[in-house]
Amino acid sequence: MAKITAAQLIESCKKRLGWGYVLGGQGELYSEDVGKRFFERYNEKPLSYYIKECAKWFGKHVVDCSGLIIEAFRDYLPSYGDMTANGLYDRCFERGAIGTIPEVPGVCVWKNGHIGIYIGGGKVIESRGKAYGVVETVLNARDFTNWGKLRDVDYAMATPQPAAPLQNAPTLTRNLSNGTRGEDVRQAQERLEKHLAQPGKIDGIFGERTEAAVKRFQQARKNEGRDIGAVDGIIGPKTWAILWE
Repeated sequence: MAKITAAQLIESCKKRLGWGYVLGGQGELYSEDVGKRFFERYNEKPLSYYIKECAKWFGKHVVDCSGLIIEAFRDYLPSYGDMTANGLYDRCFERGAIGTIPEVPGVCVWKNGHIGIYIGGGKVIESRGKAYGVVETVLNARDFTNWGKLRDVDYAMATPQPAAPLQNAPTLTRNLSNGTRGEDVRQAQERLEKHLAQPGKIDGIFGERTEAAVKRFQQARKNEGRDIGAVDGIIGPKTWAILWE
């Protein structure tokens, strides 16, 4: 079967930023009549969902979460079949827990019943729900549980090149925790940013956002089976060493 490239998938999803979300949507220009047809066709939501709750999307094209991806495929493969979020994920040829997601733009991110596309740099495009529509979100701020390589996407050009040699970690002279300040805190924030943990402003001040970022980083590494110590938001020798990988 023909495939599309990861770059094509991402570009097609980006073209749909600002579209609306309605369950069952696959690119239709939404109206009350379309909502009534969805109600009759899918029988999953009450009529009020389509007519009242999704009225903000009248006059806009709409997709649901899997519809966004299906429509992206159809830009290049017009006969591409319909699938649910779980159906798309089940067909992935490589999968893993979200804490192990590779830096490969175009992989899908998934939780039961919902799916989006990772575009790199810690960002996702997803048709998030009736209140949001198709938006760009921050991966670490969402609750996806798994990632996967979609069967009908060619990831050859999206595969990262071999990494450059690792930077040697400076010597840690103290534990870093909420309230500490200094150049070592700034370095830690830079490394957290590199690992997509979102420490906030890189200012050498260890505040609540940096602490939360440390906990996210520690939990992700623990989920990978790494010896990270406690998930406590404190940067000690173990966390410091892994930050510099």
